[in-house]
Amino acid sequence: MYYDALRTFVTVADKQNFTKAAEILRISQPSVSLHIKNLEEEFQTELFVRTPKKLTITPTGEMLYDRSKQILGMYEQTRQDILEHHHAVKGAIKIGASFTVGEYIVPSLFKKMHWAFPDLDLELVIGNTEEIVQSVKRLNVDLGLIEGQTNEPELLIQPFMEDELFVVAPSDHSLAHQDEADIADLHHETWIAREEGSGTRKYLDHIIRSKWDFKIKSMIQSAANQV
Repeated sequence: MYYDALRTFVTVADKQNFTKAAEILRISQPSVSLHIKNLEEEFQTELFVRTPKKLTITPTGEMLYDRSKQILGMYEQTRQDILEHHHAVKGAIKIGASFTVGEYIVPSLFKKMHWAFPDLDLELVIGNTEEIVQSVKRLNVDLGLIEGQTNEPELLIQPFMEDELFVVAPSDHSLAHQDEADIADLHHETWIAREEGSGTRKYLDHIIRSKWDFKIKSMIQSAANQV
């Protein structure tokens, strides 16, 4: 294989100097001379005209120079293609996601993943938080994306983004014209919420209960102080 010799030859032709070529390639000057000599013997031609003051490439050297650039370029491209082939992400990944994440977040993520890893097959399974948690536990999916909390000790849980919830009401509702609404006011309202097992539902229940408990505790504390 004359790859090293061709690379040396191209470097010498570019720099028109054996010593500079040796410095760039980090090899000895005798090694540079040996590479050129081997090529001249291989092609039975003189590649450079050497004089004490100047190094000139010959017409046959010009021919080899052009071919060498092509060969070295193809070699590097082939090496890169093979490297990418062995390190390409292939196969299939099955992701489970709760409804909101699966319907509004995952599609754009899948689009980016497809562009980055075109050989990767992507599959999405949508369910509520509890269903996705169970799917991950049973190894029915490779990864689960949920909105709610879970205390499953067998699972590794990492936050990946933040979400914000809003309370909405008809424009003619009594609370709609208030700048702020106390949590206690909301306890007497009729709620339209997600189903049991939904992460959003679980989080909403948690917020309402915790705020209500805080309100009751504050009232009890206040009454105790008055006594």
